[in-house]
Amino acid sequence: MGLAMGTICSYGFRPGRSARQAVIAAKNYIEEGYTWVVDIDLEKCFDRVNHDKLMASVARKVKDKRVLKIIRMYLNSGVMINGVVVETLDKELESFL
Repeated sequence: MGLAMGTICSYGFRPGRSARQAVIAAKNYIEEGYTWVVDIDLEKCFDRVNHDKLMASVARKVKDKRVLKIIRMYLNSGVMINGVVVETLDKELESFL
């Protein structure tokens, strides 16, 4: 059996999608013969990806330097937790250990 496309079967935090719909879809996939479930959480993806390589790839498509600068700033920005800015969530979690 082939693969179901991730964007088609994604229900987490999607407008207009519910847990009930996810269960119905899962039941349908089982009935169609699918036997594998793969769950990928990309929450930390951009903390671990090489930002220089990512920006080089983006720059091949995006020619506006202002947009590239905004993307770079977003990649380099920290996160705010309870009103406190931390460099990355990993460092915040380390402080609890």
